[in-house]
Amino acid sequence: MQTLEEKIHQNDSDLAQQILRAITMIEEEEQEWQDRLLQSTAELRQSMDNTLTEQLEVSNHHLKESVQQILADHRQAMQDHLSRQEAHLEQLTQSAPAIEEHLRHQLSALEQKVDATLSNHITPAIDGLTGELRAGLPSLAEQLQATLQGL
Repeated sequence: MQTLEEKIHQNDSDLAQQILRAITMIEEEEQEWQDRLLQSTAELRQSMDNTLTEQLEVSNHHLKESVQQILADHRQAMQDHLSRQEAHLEQLTQSAPAIEEHLRHQLSALEQKVDATLSNHITPAIDGLTGELRAGLPSLAEQLQATLQGL
């Protein structure tokens, strides 16, 4: 038969083991939650990267379509103008060679202007927008990480 002191010691030992098991279980659950949080954060970052990439691609696609439509409209307008000028040339047969040469120079200058506008304004604007969107990704990721860390 155990003495009272042995029983108390045995109960303390049992209680200590139960507390250790509970602490171990809590630590394991905490590790599982941290692992899940890291996984969720990684998945969320990947999802955001994918979404931003898709948005960037869509924006670039729309911008290119708009530029192509503007160019097509501009070229059509130039063609319409040229057609009117050619009709006028028919009526002015005596001075046709001089007038025709003048119109060809005008068309060449307009085409150069369109090419220069594309090179100097539209392409840099597309590149700038692309750079801004890419530059915003790290900031957005930092904000997300700060938000997640605040949870």
